[in-house]
Amino acid sequence: MKQMVDYLNKRDSDSLVNSLAQNAKVNDERSDSSDDSSDSAGKKSNLPGDDGLFNVPTEFQGTWYTYNDDKMSIIKISQNKINVDNYVQELHKVKAGFLDKYTYGDMSASYHEATKNWGMAGMGSQRVHGINYMNVRGWMQEAGDGDFYGLHTENGQSVLVLAQGAGPWVSGVAWKTPQLAQQYKHKKFKDLYYQDDQ
Repeated sequence: MKQMVDYLNKRDSDSLVNSLAQNAKVNDERSDSSDDSSDSAGKKSNLPGDDGLFNVPTEFQGTWYTYNDDKMSIIKISQNKINVDNYVQELHKVKAGFLDKYTYGDMSASYHEATKNWGMAGMGSQRVHGINYMNVRGWMQEAGDGDFYGLHTENGQSVLVLAQGAGPWVSGVAWKTPQLAQQYKHKKFKDLYYQDDQ
């Protein structure tokens, strides 16, 4: 695989990579619409490192509302996409070992363009502070822990716990309705793991 990437980069084969991206319909499906109904399970592109779309567990899917600095934030999660305040990432799995051999800087400009709205996603293999988190990072992200999304229950309601960092530490709680998000926007829950409590 590294030889193929090196070959393409040495010959500045952007047109070939663009052709592969067009055949995979990577750009058009992602950027022309925020309608998530066109998602399809498991499709793969021909781009190096792509192991297919990540299928978000059904219980995570839907629209969630939270507050960030007194401003409501809307999170829409579908089968293969996450849309946070109108920034849409198409969620992909990365091939095992790919990130051990390549960095984002190794890839061509056309590869960067084709994957600019991709995210690497996966489910945690074990619960952290009682929550099983889905982790989303930028495609080929080398530093940082990304964003964590975990299902939980607070005050009898299903919530989406938002967390970041190595903790991961809770940064917010998202609710199924704007009214619940407003009602609990300043509430810190005792069963959640906040960084400033440590």
